[in-house]
Amino acid sequence: MGGHESRLNLVTAIYRIPLTDYRRASYGVLVASGAGIMMALMDACERFRYCVDIDQCRGREEDLVSWVKALDRNELVDLIAVAGWFSITSPKKIADALTAVRAPAIVYSGAGLGASAFSVPVFDTLEDFLGHVANPLRPGHRDERQQARIFEHPPERALEPLASVSGHDVG
Repeated sequence: MGGHESRLNLVTAIYRIPLTDYRRASYGVLVASGAGIMMALMDACERFRYCVDIDQCRGREEDLVSWVKALDRNELVDLIAVAGWFSITSPKKIADALTAVRAPAIVYSGAGLGASAFSVPVFDTLEDFLGHVANPLRPGHRDERQQARIFEHPPERALEPLASVSGHDVG
């Protein structure tokens, strides 16, 4: 069986889902109703690696639902989040899909619109939603946020011990 990325690409191609991969060291997926909220959340939260706009799947809701279930069944994601105001797009089908997944699932429903359709945790403020996403979701879940730190720059003055050995002043 292929690696994670090839399996995810296969599932995504089968269901023809316009997935965007931010290539982050995480496995969360954001399913958003509207590109604006999707982009804002992707900018605000490194926990999401993948995202898709529900509106780009209009008329193919069954494909989107099957894709979400396939991601979960194949353990390709460890968090499924849905976000939107749902003033135009009905959340019913995606809400039903979330009841069938094992991965943690959460929802941001702006101003509580459509919140009653969901049986998973629903947040009506972005602050609460992002606060929940930032915390570990369950014991043993894959938390790649620690691995992502390898790309950070070393702390300031990290070379001082080396400089003191060589006799150079780095101050």
